[in-house]
Order: sequence, then C-alpha cells, then structure tokens
Amino acid sequence: MAVSMAATVVVSEAVPVSGASKVPFTLPEQASEVARGVFFLGTAVIDGVMVDGYAFSTDQTDVRGRSANARPPKSGKGNGGGGTQDPVASCYSFISAGAKWRQAEPYVVGTDTLGVGTSIASAFPTWESAAGADFVGTGGTTTDELVADTVSPDGRNEVYSGAVDDPGVLGYTIVWSTRGRGRIPGEIVEADMVIDTDWSWGSGTDQFDLDTVVLHEAGHWVGLGHTNTTNDCVDQVMYPYVGTGEVKTTPGTGDIAGIWALSGT
Repeated sequence: MAVSMAATVVVSEAVPVSGASKVPFTLPEQASEVARGVFFLGTAVIDGVMVDGYAFSTDQTDVRGRSANARPPKSGKGNGGGGTQDPVASCYSFISAGAKWRQAEPYVVGTDTLGVGTSIASAFPTWESAAGADFVGTGGTTTDELVADTVSPDGRNEVYSGAVDDPGVLGYTIVWSTRGRGRIPGEIVEADMVIDTDWSWGSGTDQFDLDTVVLHEAGHWVGLGHTNTTNDCVDQVMYPYVGTGEVKTTPGTGDIAGIWALSGT
C-alpha cells in the first residue's frame, strides 16, 4: 500500500491503534494550503526579524480530495518540482526556497512512547554525513509537554510522539524560517516534529517503519523537499510516498545530491 510522505505523511488504509491520552496535535484554522501539501501558517516577529511558518504534507486522493499524482511542490535549486530532465537533478528539492540552518542548533525530545528519540538521534547524523556538514546540535530530553509550534517559534526545536488529529497523518514537521533576499536563501530558525502514535509501527509487512519515516521527516527538518514522483526517484528517502513494510534508511543518489546542493548554497 502506498502512503504519501512529507513533513506530513498521509495514510488511507492502515488501521489505527489506540492513541495517546494528550490533546491531539492539529493544524490551526489559519493554516492555508498554498501548494499541494504545503500549508502556510502565518508570520511572526522574533527579535525584530520576520519569520514564516510552514507545515508540509502530501495527500492521498481520499484524504483531501487531491490526486496522489498531482504536481509536487516547487523545488529549490534542484529540479525536484518535476519534469523530464536529469533523473538525479529531479530527485531532490528544497523547502522554503532553499532556506537552511546557519549553525547547528540543539533539539529536545519530549513524550516518546514510540522510540522517536532513538530514531532521530540516528537520522540527523545520517543527513549530516551525507552532506559533510553539521545542521543539528546536541539532543536532549524533557518532561515538558511539547507541542509543535504553529503560531510562532518558541525558541526550542522539539521532537515528540503523540496523537495527530488529521485523517491518515503519520507525522508533521513544522519549519520556521526567514525570507530569502535575491540569491541569498532564508535561514531556518526553528523546527518541530511530531510523529503520530495512532498507527501500527514495527517491522511487519502491515506496519510502518519508524526509522524510515523519521529519516524522511528529518530531511524536511534540515531543508529538503520532495523528489519528483517519477519512477526514477522511487528509491530515494525523500520520495513522497512510502508503503507499509517499506524500509529506507540510507539516502539515495538524489537525496545526497540534494543535501550537498543545500549545504553549498
């Protein structure tokens, strides 16, 4: 069964299991879908600088009435938006017009009934190794109740697992960044990730592989968008769909080209 992935990963057939007791995460009413699966959350001013918030999702036909083969989000320097050009170039794109981290920032892991903390601790170094650059700082833990920030950044990069109140969603990654100026890309100032506890996770053929989904979400966290939806890109981590029983824990050629291009911008 194919599932769509982005900062949000969407499911249509997997059977949910019992959810978490905390208030489920959901996108706010002000969220506006500005492209297929890309939601603009609004702007905020942090230390006198305006930042934009985005949530990224890819939808399956019966979730929001969109075709799973609809046009993917526009790419950054890579040709990840589509077309029939070089397969490697079409197998990566950037989020928020190439916004990236300017320095390695720490993150904190909160409620974690799935083992997301272990998965993310492996995912971030995987992307950094592929790029030959540091994007993420040291990880820590907290007993605080974390919520992915959809109104404005709170100064903390947060990772946690919990119920997500959106049909078929496996997880969200929220990214806040400044706007680019000319050829100077914007700066990512904060990212939050929530992985939904309401699905069956594991190594079974009818389960979703946590490491695969978290590695994909971590790609958005460091600035990568989706690949093209052609067969040329199907083996890439950032391909927008994943199936139950599918495992992708090593970046592909397009993934590596994308993270190299991003780190060099």
